Amino acid sequence: MQFELGDPLDKQQSTDAYDIAMAIDVFEHVEDYFSFLRKLKTLTPYKIFHIPLEWTVESTLRPKLIEVSRKYLGHLHSFTKDTALAVLGDCGYNVVDWFYTPVIFELERGSIGHRMRRVALRLIGSINLDLAVRTIGGHSLLVLAE
Repeated sequence: MQFELGDPLDKQQSTDAYDIAMAIDVFEHVEDYFSFLRKLKTLTPYKIFHIPLEWTVESTLRPKLIEVSRKYLGHLHSFTKDTALAVLGDCGYNVVDWFYTPVIFELERGSIGHRMRRVALRLIGSINLDLAVRTIGGHSLLVLAE
């Protein structure tokens, strides 16, 4: 395995081919993510994306959640599963597979509100995970695309 430090989208940086590109929690920080994704598409045959899903029913009712993501995490854009997959499709990607990653269960926060969200996610998620993610959130999307 070989790693390179630099901007792989800069054609002058390297002429070596890459096998796979990983954009883990990246394109929500990029101002022009369409151009970024189109450039990345030509770099490797396969890409792995990890995309926070912050646009939920809860964040719509509590806009402060999106504001916190912008201010403290630097997220310029917020996505749902459908908008994230649509963006990849609009940029010419073929989604091979995807699944949710339950970020909320990995964070150890002791607040009552956080514990209540986890209980609600488990309850709703046991019936319909997609509904739970759309309403409460707490998940990201891991995508394999070509």
